[in-house]
Amino acid sequence: MKRFTTDTSESNMESAYNLFYIKDQETWVRGGGPEPDYADISLYDFMRRIVDIHELDIETSDNGEMGEQFYERLLDGVDTKEGVAALLYASAWAFSVLREELKAYEDTGLNPEEITDGKLLTGWIPVSERLPESETPVFICATRKLSNGKEAQIRSLAMYEGGKTTTDNSAFDWNNVDFEYDEKSDSFVVPEGWWEYPVYSESFSSVDDFVTHWMPMPEPPKGDAPI
Repeated sequence: MKRFTTDTSESNMESAYNLFYIKDQETWVRGGGPEPDYADISLYDFMRRIVDIHELDIETSDNGEMGEQFYERLLDGVDTKEGVAALLYASAWAFSVLREELKAYEDTGLNPEEITDGKLLTGWIPVSERLPESETPVFICATRKLSNGKEAQIRSLAMYEGGKTTTDNSAFDWNNVDFEYDEKSDSFVVPEGWWEYPVYSESFSSVDDFVTHWMPMPEPPKGDAPI
């Protein structure tokens, strides 16, 4: 996946993506300083330059007070120069925060498909929290009570059925399993529950153990599959 955040931009587009950033808990403007150096400067100093050049009615002696004034002048919209500068100030601050969040994500090296609801798909997900899509192969962790009274953890490849898929609409052949006929849908409905996922056969077995967690399967290795 193409990375968007960088501190060494090599194109105008990359420069635009990284124009505002956070350093020392402050928003900075890349190349926002005066010529000839065009050094990086803080957003506060950048706004001071704008106030001085365009003679805006904004007091700049204190960072906090200047920021409050800009937020108040947001109500001006684009009807005043102060309102336009306020829009720039607020947008730059928000942009820098979003960029840092994106940078933290990109630094993990993960793809969007590997993250859902803010959680890495490399960990076990409690079934009480959410369930996988029906007929999607996943790893499961289940608890089995042994004859000696102890419990064992069973891990296997399985799939969940939500109780709404008919045998006609299923991706699998359920001919070897007996289901009750549902008159309302005029079809046989696959019962809700966990089933061992068929890999090399069409033989189905329900998971009788108590499933506690599940984990999405990882993506297959990249590159051409061996022949």
